[in-house]
Amino acid sequence: MVAKQASRVAMQPDSVLHQLLKRKYFPQSTFFDAPRHYQPSYTWGSLLRTKDLLAAGLRWRVGTGNAVPIRGVPWLPWQFSFQLILPPKALQNSTKVAALVTSSGWNEALVRSEFSAADADCILNIPLCADPGADELIWHYERSGKFSVKSAYDLACQLS
Repeated sequence: MVAKQASRVAMQPDSVLHQLLKRKYFPQSTFFDAPRHYQPSYTWGSLLRTKDLLAAGLRWRVGTGNAVPIRGVPWLPWQFSFQLILPPKALQNSTKVAALVTSSGWNEALVRSEFSAADADCILNIPLCADPGADELIWHYERSGKFSVKSAYDLACQLS
């Protein structure tokens, strides 16, 4: 149940709880990069203990791609890793997923030239909306993308 609250902190940056905890515990980073403090509150310490489970189940749903870096964050629908198998050939570390998208969809020539065949196929199979919304963190193990305690428990059992 604590993981459910932690998922709200991670997935809802506009929430009051996220803003309050960010101001105190991770002002210069994300929830996942938040440093451990010497004497955290009981609540913050409990939330931190769920970070590994959340990291194993959360990934980015690509909307515009402007907020999602190509490297270092989970955004591919691979089981368990959600990241590239091999790094791109020439793209810089800070390049966002938006660089791979044109007005008519994925830039297939660029994707195939930069990524391994498996990564390229995975990227090109991600559906893009004609009117993309914002990029958002989703819980991969639920069709709705919303965190559920049941699927988190199942994932925790698989991981242990």
